[in-house]
Amino acid sequence: MAGDFVPESELNLKGWQKYFNSYTLRGRFNIVAATYGSLFASVILYKIFKRKPKAVAAAK
Repeated sequence: MAGDFVPESELNLKGWQKYFNSYTLRGRFNIVAATYGSLFASVILYKIFKRKPKAVAAAK
Protein backbone atom coordinates (compact mmCIF):
# COMPACT_ATOMS: atom_id res chain seq x y z
CA MET A 1 0.00 0.00 0.00
CA ALA A 2 2.78 2.42 0.73
CA GLY A 3 4.73 1.68 -2.44
CA ASP A 4 6.38 4.10 -4.81
CA PHE A 5 4.53 7.28 -5.69
CA VAL A 6 3.05 7.13 -9.18
CA PRO A 7 1.55 10.34 -10.62
CA GLU A 8 -2.09 10.06 -11.72
CA SER A 9 -1.19 11.16 -15.23
CA GLU A 10 0.98 8.05 -15.73
CA LEU A 11 -1.75 5.62 -14.67
CA ASN A 12 -4.08 6.34 -17.64
CA LEU A 13 -7.18 5.69 -15.58
CA LYS A 14 -10.57 6.46 -17.09
CA GLY A 15 -14.11 6.68 -15.75
CA TRP A 16 -14.83 5.60 -12.21
CA GLN A 17 -11.36 4.02 -11.94
CA LYS A 18 -9.93 7.53 -11.89
CA TYR A 19 -11.71 8.23 -8.58
CA PHE A 20 -11.73 4.77 -6.93
CA ASN A 21 -8.27 3.21 -7.18
CA SER A 22 -5.65 1.85 -4.84
CA TYR A 23 -2.72 3.59 -6.51
CA THR A 24 -3.27 7.14 -5.24
CA LEU A 25 -3.99 8.50 -1.80
CA ARG A 26 -7.05 10.33 -3.11
CA GLY A 27 -8.39 7.10 -4.62
CA ARG A 28 -7.93 5.24 -1.34
CA PHE A 29 -9.65 8.05 0.54
CA ASN A 30 -12.60 7.91 -1.87
CA ILE A 31 -12.98 4.17 -1.26
CA VAL A 32 -12.96 4.65 2.52
CA ALA A 33 -15.40 7.57 2.33
CA ALA A 34 -17.81 5.59 0.14
CA THR A 35 -17.63 2.59 2.49
CA TYR A 36 -18.28 4.59 5.66
CA GLY A 37 -20.92 6.68 3.89
CA SER A 38 -22.87 3.62 2.78
CA LEU A 39 -22.65 2.08 6.28
CA PHE A 40 -23.85 5.31 7.88
CA ALA A 41 -26.70 5.66 5.37
CA SER A 42 -27.74 2.03 5.93
CA VAL A 43 -27.94 2.51 9.70
CA ILE A 44 -29.90 5.75 9.36
CA LEU A 45 -32.35 4.24 6.86
CA TYR A 46 -32.83 1.18 9.07
CA LYS A 47 -33.62 3.36 12.07
CA ILE A 48 -36.05 5.50 10.08
CA PHE A 49 -37.96 2.68 8.41
CA LYS A 50 -37.94 -0.09 11.00
CA ARG A 51 -41.41 -1.21 11.88
CA LYS A 52 -42.64 -0.55 15.36
CA PRO A 53 -44.53 -3.39 17.05
CA LYS A 54 -48.27 -2.93 17.26
CA ALA A 55 -49.64 -2.05 20.67
CA VAL A 56 -51.13 -4.99 22.51
CA ALA A 57 -54.87 -4.63 22.89
CA ALA A 58 -55.99 -3.93 26.45
CA ALA A 59 -57.70 -6.77 28.32
CA LYS A 60 -61.49 -6.71 28.04
